[in-house]
Amino acid sequence: LSAITDQQTASKLQKIRRIQFAGIVISFLSLSAIIGLFFSQVRRTDQQLVRKQAENREILSAVSDGLLLIDKNLLIGEQISSSLEKLLPAEKYSGKALTDILKRYVSPETLKTTEDYIEILFSEHVEESLVQSLNPLQETLFIIERNGERVEHYIDITFVRTWENERISHVLVSLRDI
Repeated sequence: LSAITDQQTASKLQKIRRIQFAGIVISFLSLSAIIGLFFSQVRRTDQQLVRKQAENREILSAVSDGLLLIDKNLLIGEQISSSLEKLLPAEKYSGKALTDILKRYVSPETLKTTEDYIEILFSEHVEESLVQSLNPLQETLFIIERNGERVEHYIDITFVRTWENERISHVLVSLRDI
């Protein structure tokens, strides 16, 4: 009786081990499939992101206006159009305050008015049409030094608020030499 019980126990134990092994193999295969799908999705997302970034670069290099984004602190974002460098030469734009760039080219009074205007731009309760009518940099004279020579340019700068979750996130600044 003892030998039969031992034999039955050994047989059942062997079945349990086979079932455990099969469960482990199935779990491993499922985990491998999930990881494979995850990395496939990440790769597709990365490819889409690379395409979008390439399109952004292409647009920013082709547009004739100087384009940039500023935040509430007047700091210029990472993406700028290549035309901006031709309109307002500067060593660095990204992370710099817009007023730091403008102070080389406009009078202190215009600079102060611009700072006040941008503060109003970020006031969400002020209507868009009113904000546009207050713009102090419409058709403004800029004195730009190129190759040691001072050149006068009239540059029209427009500001467009960008909204995210019903809040102003940035302001798109567009510069055009008129």
